[in-house]
Amino acid sequence: MRKIFNYLAAGFVVFALASCQDETGASQDNSIVTESSSTTAFTATVVSVFSNISVEDLNYGSFGIMYTDSEDAGELFSDWKNGDKSVMGKIKNKPITSHSSDGRAKITITGLDPETTYYFCAYFQSEDQSRRKIGKIGTFTTRKFTVTIRN
Repeated sequence: MRKIFNYLAAGFVVFALASCQDETGASQDNSIVTESSSTTAFTATVVSVFSNISVEDLNYGSFGIMYTDSEDAGELFSDWKNGDKSVMGKIKNKPITSHSSDGRAKITITGLDPETTYYFCAYFQSEDQSRRKIGKIGTFTTRKFTVTIRN
């Protein structure tokens, strides 16, 4: 009976740990959810919701989208979350300056390369940088650049 209990307990621990990580291994926070993303050849627009964040942090923290075309995105974003500033050479971020009262923010990233897959996640960072949160890592692929000539 004790052996069965140990197996059940071990299974629960594995399940609990797996539910806090996405497929890239980066620990995510369920209070940050990306609702949608859309792209053109050079831009991406992401709508994210930041919930369960204190009023002080809403007023003084920073929010935005981190993105990279590196397949190591999960590791890079996780390193940033853990305070490693050296990864900022490999990832870019687009901070937001405003959000709606329900925590919803629409963020447009410009200057992207056409036909490129990018990995992204929404982030929150407290003013003193002591608390960092990231949402689930997603992907978007920019469209093909085409030129239409009309007479």
